Amino acid sequence: MKTLEQAHAWVENTQEKDIFSPHQKMQMTGHLTVLQTNKIGLKEQKTRLYPANLSHAIFIHVVEDLLSGAPRVLGWHVLCQGAVVEKQTWVVASEEELTEVLQNFTEQFLSVWNQSIEAGQGPHVFHFGARCWQVLKTWREKSDLSFLWAPNRLHSTDLRQLLSLHFDLPVPGNLTLFALNHLLGLQAECHEPESLFHFDDSDYVSDEEWIGNGVQQRAMAAYVDVVLGLQKSVWQWASSHLTSEWEQGAWEPVMDEGNCLQTAYLDFLEEERRLREEDVLTLQAHPLDERVERFRSIGPIRFQKTTLDDEGRFLYEFQTEPEIGFSKFREGDFLKLAPVGLPDIQGGLSVILMNYERLTGHLWVQSRQGRLALNQRLLYSLEEDLTDWNGPKLVHAVQTVFSKDHVDPLSKLLSGQWITAQEPDLLEWVQNWLQNFEPLSELNKTQQQALILPFKHRLSLIEGPPGTGKTHLLGWILVALILQAQEEGRPLRIAVGALTHQAIDHVLNKVCALVEQHGIKDFSARCFKWGRQEDESLASGGVVPLEDTEMLAASPYAILGATGFGLYQLFDGRKGTFPQVFDWIVFDEASQLLVPQALLSLLYGKGNFLFLGDPKQLPPIVLGNYEAEESFGIYDSVLTHFLAWFKKGVKRVTI
Repeated sequence: MKTLEQAHAWVENTQEKDIFSPHQKMQMTGHLTVLQTNKIGLKEQKTRLYPANLSHAIFIHVVEDLLSGAPRVLGWHVLCQGAVVEKQTWVVASEEELTEVLQNFTEQFLSVWNQSIEAGQGPHVFHFGARCWQVLKTWREKSDLSFLWAPNRLHSTDLRQLLSLHFDLPVPGNLTLFALNHLLGLQAECHEPESLFHFDDSDYVSDEEWIGNGVQQRAMAAYVDVVLGLQKSVWQWASSHLTSEWEQGAWEPVMDEGNCLQTAYLDFLEEERRLREEDVLTLQAHPLDERVERFRSIGPIRFQKTTLDDEGRFLYEFQTEPEIGFSKFREGDFLKLAPVGLPDIQGGLSVILMNYERLTGHLWVQSRQGRLALNQRLLYSLEEDLTDWNGPKLVHAVQTVFSKDHVDPLSKLLSGQWITAQEPDLLEWVQNWLQNFEPLSELNKTQQQALILPFKHRLSLIEGPPGTGKTHLLGWILVALILQAQEEGRPLRIAVGALTHQAIDHVLNKVCALVEQHGIKDFSARCFKWGRQEDESLASGGVVPLEDTEMLAASPYAILGATGFGLYQLFDGRKGTFPQVFDWIVFDEASQLLVPQALLSLLYGKGNFLFLGDPKQLPPIVLGNYEAEESFGIYDSVLTHFLAWFKKGVKRVTI
């Protein structure tokens, strides 16, 4: 067994071997230090594990039969402004009594929960260890407490996790309430486990000893009461050293049935925002070299000089160190510029990454807060900005679709009530057109069936794995839609969206290539791009950068490539209106796009929609852990969402 001094030396010796990450070395050093000095260490004062705006702290504990898992005793304490305002234990003397106990507990819980919701404040549940919360979760179908585990809410905190994440404690074994009682001097009578390497469970009592044994039942109830008192004391001690940076947004346990989908989407967006903040702040507590290794920081960088761009704006040039690798940052990203070693990275300077020459290590940023006072002797780093720039736009879109003031047609689209039939003459036109273009289009029979879909249905899905020619097919669909509208003398504007600019650029490039390759001289539509251009060939391929909405209005036949966020910016969505500009909204790679993200584009459409993608590819990236039966499909891609009920009128073709 190594001594603490030897353990410290061993950790230091791993520095050159790169056995552990810098953050892991920091953690191990902290653990060893508190064991050596017998003092508690505070790792991070700021927390996001419980809300700052809580009004009541509810402490819950459950004791089960150690063999069968059947509940024996359930108890709670409710703390408000430092005083216990409610406390009770329920003894489950037999299996038949469980339903009655759960009903009584649920009624009292909901009563306290609703009464403790005040203006901007509300209740929060605390427990010690994950097992108690897991047991309560198994009962949710037998109670009205399922909202506590909603996929987009955080209503509970594990005190053991809270202490482990924020404190280094001189406890060599398990972190138990018994150990904390002695360590923090709480002076409470507590069941003592055999050692610090045992958890503080109650003694085993067989069914024969339990049923009808009032002495055993009272003893177990008293044990639960002591445990809850210890949880309260531990919480009061921990919260006196910590500051919460997160506020709960909603506590209401019952959702309006007519508005449940809106509530689900809004709560989902709020939870994803919270988890993103937590992820960024947790990462930025790690050393710079570890952030760089994860491609989520650029640094150290040194300021070189200030220049002017073509529009007369100040640009600040930096040089990276030679060994700095790539990062996920791209031109146009909003970032934080922070001096290396700054404790609060989010207190750094707000900048935009304008250009990054990765091979030479030169990069230029623009300030979002006036002139920057930079020092050439200091080292800086570029970091993720915690500000949620896009979240409010998604919230605005969801609120617009499900507004109580008027029923937006998209609410019917999302619920499967969309009328999808097109006019019959469109089908006749495309069938005749295909006879003439079939030799040129090089589309197989399945792809031809897919091309016909938009001419038969206002909402269509085309799915297929990579390599099946979806982009080639989409190019021909867009060409055909424009040509049909021209022949009819009807203006037609199409918005092409996707999760990434690169995907959008590929579609626009494909349309221009088909028109040029096959000499379609009567094709009069202009292809525009709004926002960042990832494909450098666009500049010479016929795609025109859109300058403003007037250019679009002056083009009766147009294909505009833009993300939903780009459309929101183009039409100044902050004013609260979503003009229905586009006859068609088309999404490529729709299997990667969440429904709330798609809404930002769908709101600008007149009622014709086409989605292409591969539902077997990686789903959209979400941070939360959502169970499918509880999620309303909110974390599904827009393609998967509509595939789920395509039999209700949505038509699809697999190519």
